[in-house]
Amino acid sequence: PRPGARRAPPPATPTPPVDTAAGRRVLRYAVLAGLCPLLPVPFLDSVLVGMFRSRLIRGQVSAAGLKPEPLQADLLAFEPRPIRLLGCVLGLIWMVIKKIFRKLVYIFAVKDCVDTASMVMHHGWLFQYALDEGILSQNTLDEGNEAIRRVRDAVRTATDRVDPRPVNKALRQVFLGSRSLVKGAARAVGQILRGGGARARDAEGTERAVDDLETRKVGEVERILDELVSVLRGNVTYREHLQAEFHRAYEELGQTAPSGPDAHAE
Repeated sequence: PRPGARRAPPPATPTPPVDTAAGRRVLRYAVLAGLCPLLPVPFLDSVLVGMFRSRLIRGQVSAAGLKPEPLQADLLAFEPRPIRLLGCVLGLIWMVIKKIFRKLVYIFAVKDCVDTASMVMHHGWLFQYALDEGILSQNTLDEGNEAIRRVRDAVRTATDRVDPRPVNKALRQVFLGSRSLVKGAARAVGQILRGGGARARDAEGTERAVDDLETRKVGEVERILDELVSVLRGNVTYREHLQAEFHRAYEELGQTAPSGPDAHAE
């Protein structure tokens, strides 16, 4: 192709349905992350979202039989942390107001739920696709950090490029159409996390609480997961488009040097 032209992605293998074991794993973590804005655990939302996303990716890599070094696993799952406003009085006041507002007006909280679940879902789908296609393999890990970053950044870039409205519409349908179920799931998950010691300033306690949550089968979460599987069954074309964007981003990143705050991280 001429310089600068985008190459067409290679022929893709058939996109698997969302209700495979790997597909349900992605959706389960997306549901858990999507519930975070509703959890009655003050100021823990963003910490838990990052934790659920990281555990999803690490679990996918492990299930594929890959054996990354600890720092490689961190690099794959890396997600920039949001700027914390806890040291700023105005920021703290705004966080409190937002928390109260979410609890009083459910429909406003749903947007946060949908955006969060959508991000985790897209990242999970693409990491699983990269594993299934052999783009992310033990060879990738052996090649080193630049190869790992290339896969990870292609996932991010593809997610940013697609219009997520078809998936977000399905998520809204579930979160708004099953309001009592979603609230019940948030209460149940919140109780497990609080009982396990999850606190905004206690990273170890929160990790242990999430460990406990992962060993349990929360009925309300499973019902939401089943509903989500049902409404997403027909989105194969969307995921094929997402995969094509991943291939384009992956090729483009192969032609450029790594950049960003962690470009030289080891």
